[in-house]
This record gives sequence, C-alpha cells and structure tokens, in this order.
Amino acid sequence: MWHYRGDRCREVWYHNRHHHYHDHFFNVHWWGSCYWYPRPIVYHHCSPWWWWRPVVWGTMGYFFGQALSPDPIIYDPGTTVVYEGDTIYINGESAGNADEYRRETIALANPELEETPMPGPPELAEDASEEEIAAANDSEKPTGDWLPVGVWALTQQEQGDATMFLQLSIDKEGVVAGAYKNVMTGDEQPVAGQVDFKSQRVAWHVGEATQTVYETGLSNLENDVASVFVHFGESQTQTWLLVRMPSPEMPGETVKLPEVTDK
Repeated sequence: MWHYRGDRCREVWYHNRHHHYHDHFFNVHWWGSCYWYPRPIVYHHCSPWWWWRPVVWGTMGYFFGQALSPDPIIYDPGTTVVYEGDTIYINGESAGNADEYRRETIALANPELEETPMPGPPELAEDASEEEIAAANDSEKPTGDWLPVGVWALTQQEQGDATMFLQLSIDKEGVVAGAYKNVMTGDEQPVAGQVDFKSQRVAWHVGEATQTVYETGLSNLENDVASVFVHFGESQTQTWLLVRMPSPEMPGETVKLPEVTDK
C-alpha cells in the first residue's frame, strides 16, 4: 500500500509538473481575486506562496499547544480505518454504526461560522523590524493566527489525472479553511471544516456542498501523500488520495519527489 501510494504520488507530480496546472493558484494575488474575499490583500514581508508551506508534527504541536497531544494518532482511511457494510472498524475493532459515524463526520465538517474564514500569514506593518519579519516567516514556530498545511491534489487512488486542488489551513481553535480549484471546470470555492483534537480527525466541505465531506487524520497532513475518505452523504464512502504539491517558488531542479514510508 505504501509503495503504491508513493508511485501514485510521483505520477501526479510528474503530470502536473508538465502541465503547470497549479502554478498560479493559491498565492497572494489569487486570494485577492477570489469571489468570497474580494477586497485587496496586502501582506508585507511574507512570501506570496505562504499557503503552500508543508508542516511537520512538531510545528503542529507548537502552534496548537496543549490542545494537541504530543503523540500522533494514526487514523489512515482505507487501512487503519475501514467501512464494511453497516460497520466501521478502527484498528481492526468495531467503532460503531457506519451511517452514524458518517453523520458525526458531516457535523464535524460543518462548524457554525459567522463568515467564510480567510487564512493568511501574519499581518505586518510596512516598516516592521527585522525581528518581526523573521518571526512572521519562521515556518517551524509560526506566530500568526493560521497554520498552512499545504496545497494538495485530490485524486482517485488508482487512476486519473489530478484536476482538483485544495489549499488547507487551520487556526488555533481547530477551524479548517482554505480553497478548492477545479482546473477543468474553472470552479473555485471556499473550504471550511474542523479538527477534532481528541480523535485527531480532520473533516471539511467545499462551497455549499455540505453533505459531501472529506476526512483524514491530522498527522497525515505532514506526509507527501495521504488517504482521505470522501463521504457522499450518510450512506456512501470512497477512499481517495491527497497528494501534496511542491511550491511553485521552489526551483524546479531542486524539487524532491516524495519518499513515502510506513508510519
């Protein structure tokens, strides 16, 4: 399974490197033009590709503090978590009724929010000091309100080109925000969801499709490839993949293909 995911990840990387589908998405200019956040965005002294940053567990621990256990929970859709008929199994043991579990996940993916959240780097004054600039750009000890966890291709496990892309960020309360882009249809939508810090599950939805939700484990988001459940309402679930995309600001010749290892 792990070797297969690595191969699929490389396939997606090679394809998108050739077509450059994603190179101009989810940077500061793109966010400034998205319909749900139309006002201009100005971030002084921060990378325009801040939203593409990868993250590691230690950084999550620093950012979330005591809300997050120091030990990651392995919640891997399709391997440690499996739907079989009317039952969901976690680590080989029954975890309850499948439809009820989906309902819980749909609720997690639809937190009550007053407005569409807009993730972004720390806002600095134009005359910010060198110390303030360095702190704002410290990816290991982030100081802002949002933690970016990267840009991902959403793709089927076995085949097919990646045409759907997600940017995901999380605030200190566990609110998930970001954006969705379909390069074939041109569709662009906001993303919203929530982290359950106790179970370390992450779930979100896209736009107004509140009954189609996506779910994975928080620790999976530090990997280059992660399995994700796609729940179509309360009665159907498929397992897809998230493939992390390298930042366009990185020189092409230095981009390292992912090395997927067993957890």
